[in-house]
Amino acid sequence: MLILYGEKILSETTNTRKNPLSTILLLVVIIGATAFWYYALYAPIDFEVAEESGSFSLLSANTTATELVIDIDADIGDFSIDLLPEGSNDSVYAFWNYTYLIDTQQSTEPAVEISVTESTVGNVLTIMIIIDHDGAVDSFQMLNLEFSLAFASNFTQIDILGYFNVANVEIDLEDVTLGNVSLYTDVGSYALTLSNSEILGDLDLYADVGSIELDWEDNIFLTPGIIDFSTSVGSINVDWTQRISLNSSMELWLETDTGSIELDVLVTYDSAKLDILWSMSAGDVDNDYENGQSVGNDHYQTINYDALSIPTFFIEASSSIGSIDINIDTY
Repeated sequence: MLILYGEKILSETTNTRKNPLSTILLLVVIIGATAFWYYALYAPIDFEVAEESGSFSLLSANTTATELVIDIDADIGDFSIDLLPEGSNDSVYAFWNYTYLIDTQQSTEPAVEISVTESTVGNVLTIMIIIDHDGAVDSFQMLNLEFSLAFASNFTQIDILGYFNVANVEIDLEDVTLGNVSLYTDVGSYALTLSNSEILGDLDLYADVGSIELDWEDNIFLTPGIIDFSTSVGSINVDWTQRISLNSSMELWLETDTGSIELDVLVTYDSAKLDILWSMSAGDVDNDYENGQSVGNDHYQTINYDALSIPTFFIEASSSIGSIDINIDTY
């Protein structure tokens, strides 16, 4: 028999005891991480209401430019453009203010940048307006931004250009000479009021989603021009009064994919002759023109159209889904 001394036979399976301190530390790490991510993802943000404002002015004595270009590139805002009061010392003046919510624990500066600059080339003064809003910043929420711009009425030509993401634009002008007006917005609305003015170029207003309104009173075209209003989803409303000669022939294009078109025209017999076309895919059309006659399918013209040697007011209205209402009075 074989006998072994001074040795112990160990079991094939050995139990290892865990260190209780390591277990406690692991639990603390897990609980801490869970609390951090819960707070980061679900804890309410402590917003505060704040307000900012600014202004820009260009004195008439500091510019010799005779033509004005207003160029706007803005992510957001409610914009108004009109004339300075008589006797103002300014050539151009702008004022803006905005209200917002901000979590001051995460950020102390609003996530929007506003700049207004001026440059002059030859006799053309350009006012460039840039509003850059970072909507992806969680610690900042814009509540309202209003931007007002006014200019002197003595410019010989005014061009207004603008590209917007989300904006409402109001323009109210009288006794001015307009060149080109070209505005585009993804979402928003336009309201243009124009009276006793001269038009040198074209007026183009576009919106992917939004409404367009025009209030026109006794303006004339110095050269043949085009007014083009288009929206994918939204309404177009035009109120047109022409008691003086249109001077040059012009075209009015009104188009919406889904929405309504309403056109109310009051013209004197000698101010313009009318040539009207419309098209509708699905919806109602109401055409009321007592001094007109049908010359084709969805086509009306002023009676004795070919014999009249006065400017032509050409109108084409189209809507895929919606309604078209045309009401024309002559006297």
